[in-house]
Amino acid sequence: MQIASTFSKESLDKVITQLDSLRVSYAEALKDDKADEAEAEAEYRHLLGEIQSTRTQVTSALAESRSTKKAKEANREVQYAKRDAAIEASTTAAANIATRTEEAEVEKAQWGKEESSL
Repeated sequence: MQIASTFSKESLDKVITQLDSLRVSYAEALKDDKADEAEAEAEYRHLLGEIQSTRTQVTSALAESRSTKKAKEANREVQYAKRDAAIEASTTAAANIATRTEEAEVEKAQWGKEESSL
């Protein structure tokens, strides 16, 4: 069997023109793709910088919050100690007042006996 193919000069020129057009189109698309890739890479690097900046800010804010929390906890403990000391002083004072009142009542009763015996 024999396969015969004949190309006319016009059809061959048409194919060559289309291939040439395709090559030019491909070259332009490749150039556009490279430009898009460079732009995307620049945006990526920019976003990495923003992420690092945000991470630094968050880390700093966290450290500050922890420091503030520790300071407030320490202050709260001081306030609790002051409160407990005030409660103890108040309880002691109330007990002393009760003791002094009883002593005064005893002395008053004793003076009353001494006055009536005179």
